[in-house]
Amino acid sequence: MAVCAKCEDPLVLVVDYDVEDDEPPETEEVPDDLELPCGCHFHCSLPPPPPPLSRQCLIDDAAQVALSLKCPKCQSYLPANQAGPSATNPIFGPSTTAAGASAIRTRYSSEGGVDDDYDILPVLTEEAYLASHPEARPARALLTMCAQGDVMGIVGLLQDMDGEDEDGDGDDEARSPPLPVNKLLRYQDPLGGMRSGLHVAVENNQEEAFFMLLFLASRLATSDFPAAVVESAQQVGLGRPEQGSDPDIRTLADDKGDGPEAYARKAGGKWAQWAEAGVFTQGL
Repeated sequence: MAVCAKCEDPLVLVVDYDVEDDEPPETEEVPDDLELPCGCHFHCSLPPPPPPLSRQCLIDDAAQVALSLKCPKCQSYLPANQAGPSATNPIFGPSTTAAGASAIRTRYSSEGGVDDDYDILPVLTEEAYLASHPEARPARALLTMCAQGDVMGIVGLLQDMDGEDEDGDGDDEARSPPLPVNKLLRYQDPLGGMRSGLHVAVENNQEEAFFMLLFLASRLATSDFPAAVVESAQQVGLGRPEQGSDPDIRTLADDKGDGPEAYARKAGGKWAQWAEAGVFTQGL
């Protein structure tokens, strides 16, 4: 039986299951086996469970693999296309692994089953970027919540970040400071074509997340919001922050020059109607 090429332990993950309070927790071993094109196997734990359960042996070497495009164990070249340099830019971004590589096709066995054609390269690129830019991790979480329409998750994240802005954290002087909340709301994803959370919300048809971002990071008049949006914001204790010199989130463009309004017109339906009504331009 194959073992992890890094830690040499069996390629399984121990999962805890909830039981009654007076009973001991139940555990089960499930597969966690990422086989690279070279034949080397690694723990991967995607998505990662909370420590100490996760065993992200390949992800731990993400920066090395994303730059070299080679197996950290046998040094075989991994992408499916022709060999070539991955990049010369030490700043991880969309061009870092685009030159000379389109995909690293793997076989991933996990609790959810077996995926015989799992492209691990986007995950490695993202983890490599976050290793170099840890301050961007909350922003990446925000984009995920916008895509999923997790409004309460967005509220909780912003409240947590606001607390960090006020209190600071002296436990680790070397840690990169988190993005301020105003910058977090306007974050543009270098791994996702410089889309903002507003782009992502429109693209994924997430109406509540869309209006939440407008409420917090645009100059659209409060009277122009649906009453339910304002009421929901008040219920969770959100007020409209001063915009100051920060750009209105509606003006942010992706790497092709398209703003959220262009996404809305392409989406059609209610989004196009809101665009025609001036939701993307009023107050600019």
